[in-house]
Amino acid sequence: MNWKQESIQWDGKKRTFQWAGPDPHQFHSDKGSALAFAFHGSSSSSESMKGLGLESWVEKEHAWLVLPNGIGGGWNDERPRRAESTGYADDPGFILAIKDWITNRFPVEPEKTLGAGFSNGAMLCQRLAARIPEHFQALASVCGAIPTAIAETALEVHPVSQYIFLGGKDTVIGNEFSDRYKWGEILTAQQTLDWWSNKWIQAGLKIENEANLSLGALENGVDLQETTLFFNQGKSITLAEWSPGGHFWPGSSEIKWRDETGCAVSLADRIWSFFDRQGIQGVED
Repeated sequence: MNWKQESIQWDGKKRTFQWAGPDPHQFHSDKGSALAFAFHGSSSSSESMKGLGLESWVEKEHAWLVLPNGIGGGWNDERPRRAESTGYADDPGFILAIKDWITNRFPVEPEKTLGAGFSNGAMLCQRLAARIPEHFQALASVCGAIPTAIAETALEVHPVSQYIFLGGKDTVIGNEFSDRYKWGEILTAQQTLDWWSNKWIQAGLKIENEANLSLGALENGVDLQETTLFFNQGKSITLAEWSPGGHFWPGSSEIKWRDETGCAVSLADRIWSFFDRQGIQGVED
């Protein structure tokens, strides 16, 4: 993968990111592609998002992929200590600035903007869904839930489809036994699903169907369970639960499941499949 390093000035600070794009010869002149962001966890950097299967989004799905860096190894997800440690960073504004930088240079369709994050990066996705949802078509939160600070202050929300992954043994985030939940910092994954569902219903959407799917275990011995709420207007929320999972993003080479067609898929593959169902089409084959 040919990653390129860039930096921009935003909110009085030098902010950095990496990006990679597909072969331009694969594009039709009148057709752009999707733009996907991947946000690292706390005390980390964009490097940690490599090797998780996300590279296939560039190579197979013909999307542009951006790996931004937070401030001090983290993101302002509106939890008080995170906001303070990042200097109250305007991370949503930073992400939109990168979006402008990319779309002004490459054949990207701005309305096909996606985001996926791990842990602190997942909670940034929750912030984006609550604060600037009109700029995204779908978001995925891996080992993350909505911070209480957002849940208590967000009023009307513009629905943006979401994929939420939960590890059954994640004691950091995800269930009522996790530290962040006990400290009052976040909701559980199920409460996050319920919170968004209620907000969407308040916004006038209706649940049209609920589907449960079990993806067969390939090498790890435990199925991935997905529950999806389908709303009108083409919106959906999926809660994916993998019982042996801890506070980590299952790597593409070590952990895979079999999808509905029997093909081996990673979590990154599964997230993209969710994105694709929202109408994401990168380029004609």
